[in-house]
Amino acid sequence: MFTGASSSGRGAVLCGTTSKGAWSPREALHHINYLEMLAVHFALKAFLAHLEGKHVRVMIDNTTAVSTLAHMGTSHSPSCNNLARIIWDWCLDHNIWLSTAHIPGKLNVLADKESRNTNIGTEWALNPSVYCDAMAKLGVKPNIDLFASRLNYKVKPFVAYQPDPGAFAIDAFTLSWETYLFYAFPPFSLIALAPQKIQEEEATGLILVPKRPTQSWWPTLMRMASVVDTVTLPMPSYFLSSTKKDCHHSRAYMVKNPKRAIYKQSDKGPTFGGGFDIHISNNANSNINSYTDFHNSYYRIPSGVENMNAGSYKFTPDEAENSFVERSQGNVVCVEGPPGPPGIPGRTGPQGPPGSNGRRGKKGPRGVPGPQGIRGIRGPPGSPGKSAQQRTQHSDGGQLELPQFISKPSSTVTVKETENVQMPCKANGFPQPMITWYKNGHPIEQDERYFGERSLELERVQFQDRGVYTCTGENLLGRAESSVNVTVKVPAKFLTEPKRSVTAYKTWDTLLQCDIFGYPSPVITWRRSGEHLSINRHFINGSQLIIQNTTEDDAGAYLCQGTNQLANVVRVIWVVVKVVVNPYIVSSPPNTIKVQHVGDAVTLNCSAGGSPLPKVVWLKDRRRVASRTANDKNDLIKSELVIHHFKPRDSGIYTCLFYNDKNVTAESNTSLIPAKFVTEPKRSVTAYKAWDTVLKCDIFGYPSPVITWTRSGRQLPVNRHVINGSQLTIQKTTEDDDGAYVCQGTNQLGNVMRVIWVVVKAVVNPYIVSSPPNEIEVQHVGDAVTLNCSAGGSPPPIVTWLKDGRRLTSRAANVNSDLMKSELVIHRFKPTLINCGDLGSPSNGRKHGSRYWTGQSVSFFCDPEYHLTGPETRMCLPSGRRICQSLESPEHGFIRGQQFWEGELVSFSCNPGYWLDGSIERRCLKNGLKLPSNVISSNDMILILLRFLDPVVGPYSSWTLCYRASSHGWAANTFHNRCDGKPHTVTIISKRPYVFGGYIDVAWGPQGLPGPPGIPGRTGPQGPPGSSVPAKFVIEPERSVTAYKTWDTVLQCDIFGYPYPVITWTRSGRQLPINRHVINGSRLPIQNTTEDDYLCQGTNRPANVVRVV
Repeated sequence: MFTGASSSGRGAVLCGTTSKGAWSPREALHHINYLEMLAVHFALKAFLAHLEGKHVRVMIDNTTAVSTLAHMGTSHSPSCNNLARIIWDWCLDHNIWLSTAHIPGKLNVLADKESRNTNIGTEWALNPSVYCDAMAKLGVKPNIDLFASRLNYKVKPFVAYQPDPGAFAIDAFTLSWETYLFYAFPPFSLIALAPQKIQEEEATGLILVPKRPTQSWWPTLMRMASVVDTVTLPMPSYFLSSTKKDCHHSRAYMVKNPKRAIYKQSDKGPTFGGGFDIHISNNANSNINSYTDFHNSYYRIPSGVENMNAGSYKFTPDEAENSFVERSQGNVVCVEGPPGPPGIPGRTGPQGPPGSNGRRGKKGPRGVPGPQGIRGIRGPPGSPGKSAQQRTQHSDGGQLELPQFISKPSSTVTVKETENVQMPCKANGFPQPMITWYKNGHPIEQDERYFGERSLELERVQFQDRGVYTCTGENLLGRAESSVNVTVKVPAKFLTEPKRSVTAYKTWDTLLQCDIFGYPSPVITWRRSGEHLSINRHFINGSQLIIQNTTEDDAGAYLCQGTNQLANVVRVIWVVVKVVVNPYIVSSPPNTIKVQHVGDAVTLNCSAGGSPLPKVVWLKDRRRVASRTANDKNDLIKSELVIHHFKPRDSGIYTCLFYNDKNVTAESNTSLIPAKFVTEPKRSVTAYKAWDTVLKCDIFGYPSPVITWTRSGRQLPVNRHVINGSQLTIQKTTEDDDGAYVCQGTNQLGNVMRVIWVVVKAVVNPYIVSSPPNEIEVQHVGDAVTLNCSAGGSPPPIVTWLKDGRRLTSRAANVNSDLMKSELVIHRFKPTLINCGDLGSPSNGRKHGSRYWTGQSVSFFCDPEYHLTGPETRMCLPSGRRICQSLESPEHGFIRGQQFWEGELVSFSCNPGYWLDGSIERRCLKNGLKLPSNVISSNDMILILLRFLDPVVGPYSSWTLCYRASSHGWAANTFHNRCDGKPHTVTIISKRPYVFGGYIDVAWGPQGLPGPPGIPGRTGPQGPPGSSVPAKFVIEPERSVTAYKTWDTVLQCDIFGYPYPVITWTRSGRQLPINRHVINGSRLPIQNTTEDDYLCQGTNRPANVVRVV
């Protein structure tokens, strides 16, 4: 087989038959060495029907490809190495043995010509989007593509016109079409043959043809079309394509208006600018085909800064929204929608009556013979014979006769494994002799093998059936026997499948195992890259290959082959050589662990790494104990030793020992001992006069220790001293109880002792030292508020903060032994909750909800046969919070959400059978402004955006959402279906942490070119004054700014209002000199800074605001 490759395609020639094809765009990016090997792979697949089970020699004009395939890989190119492995694995799976040879390029004429002749007229295909739309309209799904190649098929399987990798068959006209629902896009020269084939076979499918009424095949197709569906497809510029693309649904037209900053195409989402300043791709949330390109036409991005506004920044958006402007808040209407889709199929009906009996089946195969019956009781001995001659006269007139064989097996039988063997054995005599079979001297039970008329049948012979079989015939006169030696030949085969890949380690010996069995015993050979192995470091021991002192050069493919007279088996084992890393401890338990109680569970964990991964064992006092081991995903080995119920005998030194096959070890030692004091007693305890005092001394031991309490070496009096295990309670403490107390615990293993000093003080009731003022005025909602107080007493008091009688979380700390300080922090102050009072229940009805604080609601319901007048729900609102105008539910629909003050959102829904005409949701914003955005949630940010849009749409226009990707999906056609034809629109895109977008003053969708400008009309009468917004600071300016001498400084003063305020900057009451001060709206850049104060002032008709910086 001859193969060739070029930058444009591939070619191959086998016995005069050619195969060729172009590269896909991704394949064409590879180096020519890779493409030459890929051409071999595709040629093998294309000619598989002719090559399977054969030795194939491939002639290649690229020496690198020849060498890489001959050596089954290369260390110079990872991609070529992986491809070589893929090719060899594929060949072995299809029983193909591959060898390569070099042919000069000037002699490889045919294959090279085919690789460059890739401009094939039949490679055109229907655009995937047009194909999908057509299939959707017809409601069908073909199951075979009759005229295709690997680059343009629409469905699998596909049929090619020449040998093609992956093709189901060659030449569609050699197949029967009647069993398929086909898709056919035949070349123009073959269109006339297709209708004849369809009519002859009465086939069903889809055929795509150009509309050519003058052609001879057109009437035939039209007669066929009179009883089937026809679809005339649109003809956009991308109707046909020559590359394979994914299928997506879209509308088949494209509009570009060069005089608008908008570009609309069916497979693109929002796209702004003739040069695609912002481009959102189809299904943008699952690819990185969206990008921005602002760098040329807007402003320069600093070098080295990654920014969403940098040129051609590829990204995947998190959210996309599009809203259009409405001059007035139109009513939301529920319009009756079209009929819905078919309902869910009903339940399965009751089972019908049973059908009639079917035809009687064919007679089955003969069953397995039953077991041999029980041998009967031996009869009485007969009368002695008259002579020793072979024939004697019997008393009943018969002649007695010794057993003689009529038929018997030959002395040797040779058979292949899995074949059947029948060995005849029949004897005559009088009385009739009994036939018995033996294998290697042992009787054969009849249930082990089938006896057919005294013959022995061995079905599907296995190797273990070999041996000497003996047939005996015996009667009362004597015995005759005949033996046969059965030899079973076994084709060479693998007892266990060898590993495809083996990891070896430098300087270690590597063992490759290839268990091949057969009879006669197969000859096992090992080769590497088609050559025999050197004997200096490679030792072959039967089925094993040992590579001594492994080096990096030993990496690669090794071929194990077993051959006997009946078969030949081959496997490739890939050896990957790694550097040895001795075991090292990653984590281990502490050196000493004290167990608190007998019966506690103790868990010891350790982990280690290494290459190869080490083995682990736990030792207790150098004796092995059981543990659990597991590998984790970080190439570490973890081990856990669990002592479920600790006992004193479990004390000792535990060792976590890691080792590898070279006995290189790493270990960690931990001492596990029982604790004495569970918790160390306090050295000093403060007691208070007339109060009870408790001293604790938690001592543990095994056996349980005896705990005693003494004072000054004497036992304690029992009148006020109560001992309860490890506790000593001193009742009604007095000054005489001041002093040292000794706690001692003793058992068989030893004793422990501690001294506790008791200091007796007088009780001082709590008293306030400092507290916050009685009333604090908070300047702004959202400010942080801190309240501090302190108190004294003996003992120090416990501080608790309450709000309206409810406990709050606070921080407390001791200043000294008798003073306690506490701090309560409100990080973001909110208005005080207001109780709106109990509204009571309506007569003949009831109320749902009993709490009526700020933000909470109560609902009212009527008893049966009564109707509620007034609002169904009432909410307690905070004072000073703005409320938007209430909205009514649409007819045939309802509102979700009753809270419609600043920042809240309500949405509209329709009853079944109706669809919504208008905005799906509205948000209440400051000053009555509305922009339904989840991306921009800050009202200040929305004000800045609306201020930017004021000159063209006005400050009080209402914005209505037409598209949100998270709600409506990311398909581009969904965006256009919902937003095309709308007036001024704003698109907001989120790519965390960036938010950006675009605004257009024309409708999305097909646009005609604008006409010439019209004649200006007369100025109309002055309208009534509009609403105004007092000048105010959007963001409060910093009171102080640190500047650095000789550096440039920028002061920011964001003021908003309507009409737009005039912003002025002054210094010490004087206008600023223009030599170093450049005023840019709300920004004041100061060049070559010096010291002084600056005043920022914003003025419009309703208000005037001033700040000093």
